[in-house]
Amino acid sequence: VFPTRFPTLNRLLSGGGFAPGQLTMIGARTSRGKSALLLRLATDFAKRGAKVLFVSAEMTAVELVDRMISMESGLEIFKITGRNVSEHMERVTATAAQVGRLTVDLSIGGRLTMERLLSDVDASSPEVLVVDYVQRFSPPQGGEVNRAAFFSDVANGLKGLALTRGVSVITASQLGRAVEFRDDKVPTLADLKESGGLEEAPDQVMFIHVPNDPAGGNRRIGEFILAKQRNGPLGKVPVAFNGDTTDFQEVAEGEPDPF
Repeated sequence: VFPTRFPTLNRLLSGGGFAPGQLTMIGARTSRGKSALLLRLATDFAKRGAKVLFVSAEMTAVELVDRMISMESGLEIFKITGRNVSEHMERVTATAAQVGRLTVDLSIGGRLTMERLLSDVDASSPEVLVVDYVQRFSPPQGGEVNRAAFFSDVANGLKGLALTRGVSVITASQLGRAVEFRDDKVPTLADLKESGGLEEAPDQVMFIHVPNDPAGGNRRIGEFILAKQRNGPLGKVPVAFNGDTTDFQEVAEGEPDPF
């Protein structure tokens, strides 16, 4: 079992963390931290000694490593990638060395298909597979595609991969626009984009709910919502998101901003 840095989430998850053979789906609207949370989980698992394969068809290896350095150092991403990086070079270099020792393999670019994932997993033999994210999977070329049926097949394929290869698979999904038109804007299972199989196949479904706060700038207070768990309770985890370092931390009621 692979515990997270979020104590409340670990208490909710059956077994105290994400387990081999399970598929976990993380849902969020665009720019609400899907990729950030996937990368945070991958980094933390690797820091605990797990072998992780991170697959992305969206970001380059340089972008991912820069984000990892930002998360681990606490330096804003623009300080790492900007012209004044020399001012923080010692801290960046030390953190980059730590990140370089992590047992995280990156598979970047290209078409995201189930065949590619199987090949990557067989080559890397990870304990945890992180896939960023299901809507990046490429439908078969030629002819019309039923998107709901296609993404149901993707979700079922990811669950089958978790079982047959004995890995914990964690991925993310966009949410449909309907959630933005509700007063509370709290996501539900039906909000998963191309819903259906994306609801049914995962062992766990968790949503990132961090509303925009004009007064908070790039720092937002919100929650993770564990909306589905096949063998355990449901619940919420209070969190803060720092957009400058693309990082999440759990917060307790009344605690100051952890960033």
